[in-house]
Amino acid sequence: MHDRGTLAAFANGETRQVYAARRDNPMGPLVLLEDGMAVQMRAFTTAHLRCFVPECLTPAFTTVSRRHGRDGYRHLTGTVHAEESLYHRQGKQALLDWLSATHPHVRAAAEVPLDVERTRVADIMVTFPDGGRVALEVQYAGLDADESHHSWTTRTGDYQVQGVVPVWLFGHRGKHMIALGDDVVGLNAVHRAVLGTGVPLLWLNPTTSQVATPYVRAFTAGGVAYEIPPRPSDRTAQVWIDPLATLSLNTTGVTSTRLAFLAEQGLAFEQALEVERAEVDRQAALRAEAAQAEQDRLDRRAAARRTRDERSRAATVKRRRRAEASRQMRSERETDAWERSAMRVNVLAAHDGSIPLHLDLPSTGDGVYAHRQHWQAAAFGFCMRGHVGASGTVADCVAILRKKGIRVAAPSGVDALAAWVAQLHDLGFVRIEAGSEGAFTVTDPDVELADRERLVEAARAAELAARQRELEISQAAELATFAERIVVRTRAWRNSELRVQVVERLGGIPHVVHAASPTGMHSGIDACDEHWRSIVACTILDMAPVVSLRECMATVQNAGLVARQAEFENAMRAWLSFLVNSDFLIEGPARSYVVTSKFADLDSWPRSRALEPAAEVPRRRSRAEPPDGTCAVCAGVLAGSLIAAGRSTHTGCPPRPTRTRRPQSR
Repeated sequence: MHDRGTLAAFANGETRQVYAARRDNPMGPLVLLEDGMAVQMRAFTTAHLRCFVPECLTPAFTTVSRRHGRDGYRHLTGTVHAEESLYHRQGKQALLDWLSATHPHVRAAAEVPLDVERTRVADIMVTFPDGGRVALEVQYAGLDADESHHSWTTRTGDYQVQGVVPVWLFGHRGKHMIALGDDVVGLNAVHRAVLGTGVPLLWLNPTTSQVATPYVRAFTAGGVAYEIPPRPSDRTAQVWIDPLATLSLNTTGVTSTRLAFLAEQGLAFEQALEVERAEVDRQAALRAEAAQAEQDRLDRRAAARRTRDERSRAATVKRRRRAEASRQMRSERETDAWERSAMRVNVLAAHDGSIPLHLDLPSTGDGVYAHRQHWQAAAFGFCMRGHVGASGTVADCVAILRKKGIRVAAPSGVDALAAWVAQLHDLGFVRIEAGSEGAFTVTDPDVELADRERLVEAARAAELAARQRELEISQAAELATFAERIVVRTRAWRNSELRVQVVERLGGIPHVVHAASPTGMHSGIDACDEHWRSIVACTILDMAPVVSLRECMATVQNAGLVARQAEFENAMRAWLSFLVNSDFLIEGPARSYVVTSKFADLDSWPRSRALEPAAEVPRRRSRAEPPDGTCAVCAGVLAGSLIAAGRSTHTGCPPRPTRTRRPQSR
């Protein structure tokens, strides 16, 4: 870490020149102005030194002593050179001075071609005594990272093919220095390409003779921090600012204490990660081993459970087989006892040689230890046969069976008898009263079933009568409501201004309006028949000689009288059909109707009188007024009879409200 503001000072864009050329050898080595020597070097500079830019028009130099900042050279006249050229030339000279001071055993020269074809020209070519060569490149200009001819990758490869080790030092200003604040810099594509090859990434400031070395802080899973070289995936890095003299050069490239420290830290970080990965793998192996042990335990438990289940199923099967064999033997004994009994002979004799249904009903349990025909015949014969009208209980049946030597176990045997009595109830031999708790009354099946049927029919008839009464009450209420609505609608129609207009036009309400049957309360129209039919009659006269179903319906809808569209359309179709059948209309295609002379004669307004042109100057129509020959409300076409009568709206359309002009106050 360096002090806050050091990176800002390193990347400062001040274009001061600290190198000058000799007047007698402008292309030779440059002269460095040491900091603090501006006063002592001023006379020498004025006499013997000049600007090192060959094309400079005013190359005369002097020195400047700065209280804040480094001493430097300055043109005697105000000349400004491009940053890139100044920094690049001073950077090369700074490297030459650094090599001369710290590596006297090497031979260094500027602008050395790589081969005779000058495919590449090294900024500084360093040759070691053993013949090894290193090219130092000071890069301020923009550079690509791809495979183009001038890209960093291609230029580096060209050096390596010739056996030259390239060392890149990027400029402290321009495209290759992205200062993000404090000690953080951004890494562009070229920087990441350099880092991807494993060579050091460095920045050079020739003015201050400093280099910037990037690093990043990496943390292990345990939270231990390491300062390591940036990785190709990093987009930012922190930097150390050190003097250029801290660098050292050998035949493999550049080294420094910082770079060595970063290499050690990077190796330590990788070793720490390896230890953590090994620990993670060990923990995973322990977890897998524990999981396998748990799974083995569960498998053993499941195997033991399966063994127990198999043994239990085998024992259950054995018990069931023994029970089935016991039931089979018992059934055979009970069947044999029943077939040899005198009771069976009597039952067969009484029922024409067959066992009746009510004595062979299916049994739901094994609690009665006798053939089901046996115990049902015994219970029925002693408790019910010949005892019509008598009362009994399931307990009585149990007592009879036990008295006859038939074992009845509780509760399964008692439940079996109760189920049998319930089946006898369904057949009509007994009647079980609701909530009787096993009590019953012996009945004659024919009489009992007939009585039940009569009761069912009576209940059904009562239910139908009740529904009919409810329907009649509902219909009466609906009719009363409809009658009230008809009275209200008729009163409203008779008191309306529209009816006065209809009577005036048609000479009264024509018979055709009343002749059709009333629409009833399900017409979907919130108006009396005379009201809406009068509107439609006027519409037919307005639209003569041809009118459509849609136009007739639209007039009533515009009057706001339609409550239910589908029912209203049915009512309209029915009345128009009546008009067709009465020769007032002729039905045409596409739901259109032709108005006959019989219907047209109802109209008392003149139809053929044409409007004479006015003698006065025609007035200018306002924007709110519709075109001539159209309704002022619905914009529909007006019939000639309406125009001749001076009407501006259809009969069913309400008149437009008039606007009165307020007198202006003086």
